[in-house]
Amino acid sequence: MPNNRITERRYRAVSSQTFTVDGTVHGVVTIANTINFKVKQKVILTASGQSNIELQIQQVLSDTQFVVGPIGSKIQDVHDISAYTTAASAAVFLNEQQRPVIPEQEITRIIYEEEPTLAHRNVLVDWLGNYYTIDNPLPVQLSDGSIEIGTVNAELEVQLSHIDDYPDVGDVHDSVRVGDGTDLLEINADGSINVHWLPGNVNPIIYTNSGSFTNTNETIVATYTSTSLNEKIAVLLGDAETFGIWRIYRGASINPSNLAAVTRTSPTSRNTEIKFTEPEILSNIGDKVTVSFQAERYRSAFLGGSASTFVRLEGYVS
Repeated sequence: MPNNRITERRYRAVSSQTFTVDGTVHGVVTIANTINFKVKQKVILTASGQSNIELQIQQVLSDTQFVVGPIGSKIQDVHDISAYTTAASAAVFLNEQQRPVIPEQEITRIIYEEEPTLAHRNVLVDWLGNYYTIDNPLPVQLSDGSIEIGTVNAELEVQLSHIDDYPDVGDVHDSVRVGDGTDLLEINADGSINVHWLPGNVNPIIYTNSGSFTNTNETIVATYTSTSLNEKIAVLLGDAETFGIWRIYRGASINPSNLAAVTRTSPTSRNTEIKFTEPEILSNIGDKVTVSFQAERYRSAFLGGSASTFVRLEGYVS
């Protein structure tokens, strides 16, 4: 992060920075960014109902916090600024001022790295003095151009977008091809893709049923009976003429002790989808699962008649 607030001999003024957290009794100031604030600078704190107070920065704790104390005091001395709160629009600024003079011998000591290094430090650090490491990586931004990488083991994270001007204006959407080296996956005009089930240990199960309900009581709208051994139900798709609660039970009846899954449709949508974390297994031929729907609102238009539901169960045999 660039810092252009320092000249050869003076610190340039920094405009008022609003507190993001109330000041503390230990002199901790919290703002959006401390990039232009340095130890020993004289800063001025303001707040509604409080006198402006000039203090000295004792420590910069992070990129959002520093500690203040009396001017000319020791580094461990702090000043109570708990009266400077966000509710009082507390803020901090500094006027242009002379940089402190540091003896040359102290500068040499600061950059000297102890044993076993025994050298003047010339490694890269960030603006807070922290070494660049795996947990504190050197920020790099790539512009137009290309990079050649040799044979290395690396993880590359790529963000793709299917729309233009995102995340930045002028960006063009990405295009990714999926194929087997000969044929490419094609998207149909309606956005769907064609899928071919191949022979093998997995055979699809697709069961559909239309049902109805006449009130807000829980109503059975579909019962599926297995026709093979080891059937697995993985997905429920439900559609009703109003929103409500879909439930799936093991067996042929509504029994809370046999509840396998439940979900509530959004008030803005009548459709629902349940994808089982673990498929519901129907081990034997003739095993059943029951689907119920309970409307949370029965519209007056249905009075004297019934409202329809549609159920689709998807699974496989293994």
